[in-house]
Formats: sequence, structure tokens, C-alpha cells
Amino acid sequence: AAANAAADRRTAAAQGFAGPRGAIEWHARELRLAGGQAEWLQQTATLAADKDDAAGDQPAAGPAANDSPRQRRAAAARLAHAALAAIAEELHAWAQPAAPLAWHDRLLGLLRRLRYGVAESGTPPAGGDPIPRVGPGDAERDAAALTAIGDAFASLERLAEWRRTDPPSLNAERVAALVGEWRRTLKLDVPNPTEGCVRLVSVEAARELRPRRLYLVGMSEQAFPAPARASMVDAAAAGVAGHSSREMLLFLQLVLAPAESVTFSYAARDDAGQPLSPSSYVAEVQRLLARASLEVEATPGAAVSPRAARTTAVRELNSGNARLLPRVAAADSPLAAGLRVALDRAGGDTFGPAEGITPGAAPWLAERYGPRHLWSPTQLETYAACPFTFFMRHVLGLAPAPGLEFEIDYRRRGSLLHNAMVHLHAGLNGGGGNGGATPLSELAKMPDAEFLQEFDAAIDAARRAMRAPSQQAAVLDIEAMQTRGWGADYHTQLGKYAKAEHTLAGAMRAEHFEVRFGPPRDPGEVLTPPSTPEPFAMPIDGEVILLTGQIDRIDRGEKDGQPVFNVVDYKTAAKQTAPVDQLEDGRQLQLYLYTLATQQHVLRGEGAAPWRLGYWALRDGGFKPPKRGNQAVAPSKLADDGLQPTEDWAKFGDAVRQRLGQIVRGIRGGEFPAISPDENYVDRGEFRTISRMGQARSLQKLAPSDPALAALRASKKPAASTPTSGGAP
Repeated sequence: AAANAAADRRTAAAQGFAGPRGAIEWHARELRLAGGQAEWLQQTATLAADKDDAAGDQPAAGPAANDSPRQRRAAAARLAHAALAAIAEELHAWAQPAAPLAWHDRLLGLLRRLRYGVAESGTPPAGGDPIPRVGPGDAERDAAALTAIGDAFASLERLAEWRRTDPPSLNAERVAALVGEWRRTLKLDVPNPTEGCVRLVSVEAARELRPRRLYLVGMSEQAFPAPARASMVDAAAAGVAGHSSREMLLFLQLVLAPAESVTFSYAARDDAGQPLSPSSYVAEVQRLLARASLEVEATPGAAVSPRAARTTAVRELNSGNARLLPRVAAADSPLAAGLRVALDRAGGDTFGPAEGITPGAAPWLAERYGPRHLWSPTQLETYAACPFTFFMRHVLGLAPAPGLEFEIDYRRRGSLLHNAMVHLHAGLNGGGGNGGATPLSELAKMPDAEFLQEFDAAIDAARRAMRAPSQQAAVLDIEAMQTRGWGADYHTQLGKYAKAEHTLAGAMRAEHFEVRFGPPRDPGEVLTPPSTPEPFAMPIDGEVILLTGQIDRIDRGEKDGQPVFNVVDYKTAAKQTAPVDQLEDGRQLQLYLYTLATQQHVLRGEGAAPWRLGYWALRDGGFKPPKRGNQAVAPSKLADDGLQPTEDWAKFGDAVRQRLGQIVRGIRGGEFPAISPDENYVDRGEFRTISRMGQARSLQKLAPSDPALAALRASKKPAASTPTSGGAP
């Protein structure tokens, strides 16, 4: 049990949870299920069995390892399912009526199963950490409550024995009613020591006590004495006079009650920082008694709320008195931290520690993202698009809080499409592969009705394979319906693709789907060729980085006896482009890295050369190769002596490798500034509310490694001055 508990804690920590209990509570909130026990267990089991089919990174140490929300949900569901199944197993017997003492045993069994820390012996049970209690004395109260409930159950059986009848058979509803009644009537045998304690009582109760010391709190004007509520003019004289006499008598009794001292406390200022006066009775005490018999401790600037404290401290600071501000800042550390961050971000020509520049963490980052780290194109593209987003998502393991509304999950819809394409082409190819696939030109000639029938069947098969909670299942059905509507467009796009030079006039075949290089995401997943568990080793700047990923589709064919291939990556966005500048600056590295991995790793030894590469945008015209202007970038061209790499492809590769080196050095060096080559990122970045990218742009800040920074600082450096005859510069 202890080993299982430790494993649960490791699983929870790997997904960014404080512990298994945190993961289970998060799962319950995320599920938002209104049903009962059976539906909850069913939906939890469904999620626990789910696999993240979308692109993501490999498991790694630490909370930042998780890059997939579905992966996190599945891990939390697995922890929750084990706990809920254990509780359900214990509660299963509760559906059957039982004798009173049997119900007591059931209650004890459930508490032990929950590791609540209450056993028959009164000691915490083995098998893991008990659920934390609220405060000191809880263990004694719990033990006393169980003893009282046990005695009450036993009294029911004794009564039956005295009456020479069988013990009553109680169902769960009756037991709940009895326990509720005992809660109101039974008194727990728990000591309640008052020695050394401070009792909070009303002024009416305090005048009957004889404490050593008495503290009267809230002795402000208009608070004590309480204002008279006489609203009729004819009752004013008698009513108000009587009220005043009663208040005076109460005050006198309070002052005379303590044996040693009485302390009056009142707020010196209101919420707006304005001075307040004490009660008129307190003022009278000060007038009557000599100063020698009074100890007055004034706390200038004391406020009744954090807001009032901040307001007062700032007002005092503006008056030249900085004494209060450090105390307020020390008491409100989040406020002080926020002020420091705002101050650090407000100026300078470069980003600092408050903006993702963490050189002090460079040794740790260099170790974590060292030579053995498995890089995914998604990681590298995230850093290229915005280093600060990479820092928040991958280094700190943070994610924006999910909304409460149900909406289209574009990543899940992409997974649905990817799985459907596997089913579709497997059916169209008759299960063939490795040369047995149907030429693309033949697929394009299929009757529309027949092709759509196959497409719909593929969507249905993919949908059945995807599990989701009941509420999310309805949204998933809508996503499947949307995807089903793209079948006619896909058939048309296949026809255009088959006629173009991309496929050697349709001679190519769509042979391989979801080809993985690198360790499988799920330990139980079995990779089939040409997939390989070995990562792709790519030389960069004198070292080798390890890459892992999953290629959507590889088309294969031959040209003049030379094996060639195309790399296809499916996209479901309404608009999809592949400009070369975004490939070279790192925002769209997938195509190049997948093409290189296919040639040098996945199909290594087959002599296959890359022919074309591109995104397949189902909602935006089909196959789209990367373009420089209006000219498509192709890896190979036909020459007199056969297939040759293009000059543009070689230049493109050099630019990508250089950018990869910059990205890896930036991550290892702790440089995560809130910058992006995308002008619109400031409005749509997932961490835009905390990155303050717009502020950094308005200040024209530069990253520490930016060559322009040195030139900027050199231009701002003051020129050397020559002293004048008077000695002044």
C-alpha cells in the first residue's frame, strides 16, 4: 500500500498536481457531472482508458513534462478511478439493510479505506498519509464522535435484547436520519480547557464574567454607546434618556469586571484613511483618570482592512513619511511582489528577471534540456513563436484556467481527423501497404458517392474509438459532424494533387500513416514499421540533438528508378499557409524536420529522396507546399544526371539549422523574453494577460542576446568630456 501511495504521488507530481488528492479534486471539477455513482465511475473509467492521440512531447521529469491537456485529464482520471472504485466497493454493502452495530463497522471500514486516520485503536492506519485534519484536537473529537455513535448503535441492540426481539434492520436512509438526530442531541466527551485561552464573547455576556484581563474591541464613536433608535418625537425625552442610562450602566459593569486590567481598542482611521474618534465613554475615562494610571499605545496608520492599510501607507508616503510602507509591504507579500514586478518591467532597454530572463537557472536548464533531452517540433515552434510562452508552458508547467463553457476542441478535432484518415486509406488501399497501396490517381477516379461512403465510415470508426464524458461526447459528435462535411472537398483535393507534379502525375501512393520516431507516448503502445522507437539524431552547432515526433502521412513512389517520398501534415484550420520565412524563423519547423527524419532515419537504408513536402489544409484547398513568394520550395529537382537537391533546399536547411541552434541555446541559457515575430500574438497569445508583450513593445525592449542591444547601448553611451579651465566638465 505504501508503494502504491508513493507511485500515486509521483504520477500526480508529474502532471503538476500537489498530490493525488489534488488530482482527484481537479478531476471532479473538470468532469462537471450531475449524475450519480454509476455514471461517475463509468465516465472516470472512460477517461482513464483514453490515450492522447494528438501531437505532444515525451514524458519527462517534473510538472512541466505534460504538454497535452488530454494526457493530464487521463492521468487524473486514473488516480480518481482507483480511489472512487475503492469507495464504491466499500459503499456497495451500504445498499443492504443491516443491524446497528454492523453499520458502525461499515463506517469504521470506510474511514480506514479513506485513510482518514481514524482506526479502532485511535492510531492512523498504514498504507499512506491520512487525510489532513483542520486543527489541533480534531483527532480527539473524531475518536469521541465514533465512540458516541458506537454507543448509540449499541444502545439500539441492547434495547432489542431487553425486549427479547431481533435487532432492528436499518437501511442507509434510516441510519442517516439517526446520525443526524444524534448530532443534535449527543454531547461528546471531549475536554474543553479554557486555561490560557482568550474567549470572545458579547458585551452582554462579558459583564457577568470576572476575567483577569478584559479587552473591549470596537470602542469607536457611534459603536459604543450604540445610537438610540427612538424615531417618534413624543418618545424622544424618555426613550433616549433611558437608553443612555442602560448603556452607561453596561459600560460601568464592563470596566469593573476584570481583576487586573481593561483595554479599550478602536480603529484610528476608516477605510478611506480618515481619522476616527473613540467612544465618548473612553474619552471620559481618559479625562477622569490620571495619565499615570493609563497606558496609551497608539498605532499611527492602523487600518481595519488591507485596502485601508495600503491607502494610509501611500498617503503617509506622499506626506514624506515612509515608515508605514515597509510594514504594509511585509504584511502583504503578493502586493509587494506585484509592485516589484511592475517596477522591473516599467523601464530599461532589455528584458529582465520579471520578464522571463533567468540566467541564474541556466545550469538547471542546461541539465534538463541537455544532450539526452527529446525535443519535439512543437516545443521548438513554441519557443520560436514566443519564448515567454515556452517558459510558462514547458518550464513552469502552467496552463490558462479552462473555461466553464463547452466549446470546440481543435486539438481533439485534429485527432479525430488524423484517425479517420488512417481508417479511410486503410480501407481504400484494401489493407495494403509497402507497395500495395492504391495509386492516388486511382483514388481520385472513384465515384463521389462511393468515396463519401468510405469517408463517412472512417469518421464513424474514428469517433467510436474516442472516449469522452457525456457532456464532452455531445461536443465530440458535433466535431465529427463537421469533419464528415469535408469529405467531398477532400476527394476534389485528391484529384488536383494526383494531377500535379507533386505526385509524379498520380503515380505515388499514400502508404504510411501516423509514423512515429522516438519512444511511444504510451508504455503499452506497439510501434509498427516504419515507425521506430529510436529518436532522430540531428547535428546542430557541433552537437547532436534528439528529436521525436509523429508524421501524419508519407506518400511514396519512384522517378527513373529512384525511390522518392512526400511528407504530408494534415491541418483543419480555416486558413493555412506555409511561408518560408516562418519555416526559417522556427515557427513552422515540422515540415522540414519531418522530411529530414524520414530521409535519414525512418526510411534510412532505402535510398529514398524527398520530392515534396507540405500541409494538407482540408478547409483551404488541400496540399500546400512551403513557398518563397509565389514559388514553391522543393527538396529535389530532375536533372540530366537524375534527381538532385535544389539550391533553395540547401539554403533553407542551413537557415533552419542555424535557427535551431539559437533556440536550443536560448532555452538552456534561460532567455524567455515576451517577444514574438507575429504582430498579432499580443492579442491572441495564451499567456497574454501576464506577459505584457504590448508594454515591452512600446518600450522597444530587446532580448539580452539580440545583437541590436549592444549597438543600442553603444549609441546611448555618453561621450568622454574634457574639463574646462575652471575644472568643471
